[in-house]
Amino acid sequence: MRNGLLRRNSFWLVCSLVLFLISAVGASLVQTNAGSVTVKDLKWETSSGRMLNALLFKPATATAENTAPAIVVSHGWWNNREMQDANYVELARRGYVVISIDMYGHGNSDDLPNDELAVGGTGMYDAVKLIADLPYVDTDRIGVTGHSNGARAANFSVAIDNEAETPLISAVVLVDNDPVYTNADNDNAYFNLYGDRDVAVVQAEYDEFFFRSYSPEGVALTAPRDYITTPNAQSFLHFGENPADITDERSADEIYTEDIDGTEAMRAIYPQSQTHPWST
Repeated sequence: MRNGLLRRNSFWLVCSLVLFLISAVGASLVQTNAGSVTVKDLKWETSSGRMLNALLFKPATATAENTAPAIVVSHGWWNNREMQDANYVELARRGYVVISIDMYGHGNSDDLPNDELAVGGTGMYDAVKLIADLPYVDTDRIGVTGHSNGARAANFSVAIDNEAETPLISAVVLVDNDPVYTNADNDNAYFNLYGDRDVAVVQAEYDEFFFRSYSPEGVALTAPRDYITTPNAQSFLHFGENPADITDERSADEIYTEDIDGTEAMRAIYPQSQTHPWST
């Protein structure tokens, strides 16, 4: 009986090891697109004076002679860089250079003091500066995107980029967090934070945290499912115009363009019938 038990245990051990090996090889083939994407684990001290941890994905098609567009992606609060795996694998497979960060205060990146939430775009803008220095990246085509507070990191990064001598960000996708609608430095007047960048919002219609309008007393006036009809959403789709001056209502799932300082910029909102965590 003892020998039979040992044989059965050995059989299941071998099966487990074989399944482990198949899974590891399969995951590697998917993540590297059958070897055509190089994956590097990065950790560096940024210009913000903090250590940032990230994964870098470089398609074989991205070279100094054939530079590729690049995207920095970010998870939401209390998560880490692997939460963007479905996105960075697919983007790299399509030829984008991708950096997926551990935001400051997350994963293996340095801690983030509560009074410095926006530092380095919570790490995203520090990653933008790194990716812009790579010889195989087209610096005219760098985008940022994140889910939830990763989208807030994108908003932080755009604000920093606006002050840069040479802006680096050309496109933004905010997933399950509001765009910036008003200027706190100008009596909260509606404005266009994003300038001539292309910007889209992916919006959960049953979001637990965002896409509500509030009264001055802090009372919620609208539900996320009604977001597209709100003054905030309409101002965003009208490139920062004051809602009181808007005469046409714009729709979801449409791309709107406008000439901003000689550049055609795009805006779009894509509502999804889902909850906040689903959008990752």
